[in-house]
Amino acid sequence: MKYFKDDSNRVFAFSEKDLSLDFVKERISTLDEITEEEKEAIINQPKNPQQIRQSLKEEIRKLREKEILTAEIEYKDKKFKADRGTALEVNAYINAFQRALPLGLRQQTDIVARWRTQDNSYIDLYLEDMISISLLQTQVVATAFAKQEALELQLSTIQDEELLDFDVEEFWSNVDESASSIS
Repeated sequence: MKYFKDDSNRVFAFSEKDLSLDFVKERISTLDEITEEEKEAIINQPKNPQQIRQSLKEEIRKLREKEILTAEIEYKDKKFKADRGTALEVNAYINAFQRALPLGLRQQTDIVARWRTQDNSYIDLYLEDMISISLLQTQVVATAFAKQEALELQLSTIQDEELLDFDVEEFWSNVDESASSIS
């Protein structure tokens, strides 16, 4: 493996096999070759506060995505996934059902879907059930985005010297605890 750096101290690694590729040759012609020790020194050097803030924001965004992806909602004593895919599916059922109503293809009292819950049981859902589930899923997403915004705002008020001590996961949990104590 050969290591290179650019003028901004970004490190690039290429295998011996990659070095024979034309686009790699073209790219490394603008880079400086460095040793493995130099690579480690660059990677381990302290980052400037702006870079640290940016990486912390990325961590916050990842936590938001994880929360949305793994969220569950409870409706009629059953648990449902609240991720984006399920939310889109619920909304598709609602839209299709609402389009069929004026055509007389469906009645307001018809079952919209037989839905699988998190415990692998099934429940018959009517239009009002689907709308309620959709609203709960929307609330999960909105809450995750609000938590992200709150943390990013808090991050912007932290002094540069304290950035390295900023524990994103701890602050994310604290936002959860604060929200539950308020409600």
